[in-house]
Amino acid sequence: MKYEPSATIPTDPDALASWLLDEFRRVAAALGEGEPDSMLLKEWNAVPDKLYNGLVAYADGTNWDPGLGRGLYAYLNGTWQIATPVIRSIRFEITPGATPATNINVNHNVGSADNYNEVSLTNATDLAKSGSSGSYALSADGRAITVTMTPNVLAILSSHIYLQDMNNTSVLDVYMPSPGVTAAKLLLQIHNRSVAFRQDWLAVMAAGDRCELVVCFITDS
Repeated sequence: MKYEPSATIPTDPDALASWLLDEFRRVAAALGEGEPDSMLLKEWNAVPDKLYNGLVAYADGTNWDPGLGRGLYAYLNGTWQIATPVIRSIRFEITPGATPATNINVNHNVGSADNYNEVSLTNATDLAKSGSSGSYALSADGRAITVTMTPNVLAILSSHIYLQDMNNTSVLDVYMPSPGVTAAKLLLQIHNRSVAFRQDWLAVMAAGDRCELVVCFITDS
């Protein structure tokens, strides 16, 4: 209920006290009725003038960036913290492209039981080094697949390889996930148990090979 003041104000001074009491009751009823269904916050392009513990502000991420780009932040104990983190999990499928050892395909297994709070992604087809396709890009050395999504990625919680059929189905090679975060984007990376450095995706994806990698991570919204 929205409060609207009475159209008529009594001219009799003796009636004014009763009228004010009724108005205050109507204001209290309007303020206490139900829960608000939405709230509009101003987008700030500079640090708010007055800071106090518990302050919530919406940063534009360009002129004022508290640390993780555009978004909702809370001012707590002298620092700005992202106010709406979300836990997500996605299962990615990597397979050879039309020309194995030259390109790969990357698919987001939509609806997988491993997925939680999925985001909208576009599959990559014939993704080559230093190239991009759909929501994905492959580094020049082939070791990192960058995943671009609308929410900013804050941190990795866990990861595991759901299915491994790589390097011509060699049973001697055991691969482990090594995902990362750079510039608020997710990186898909793997390394071999016998070497310290990350592997070139094109080098381990022969014809007929496949890798399904599950990553659990936190985003800012």
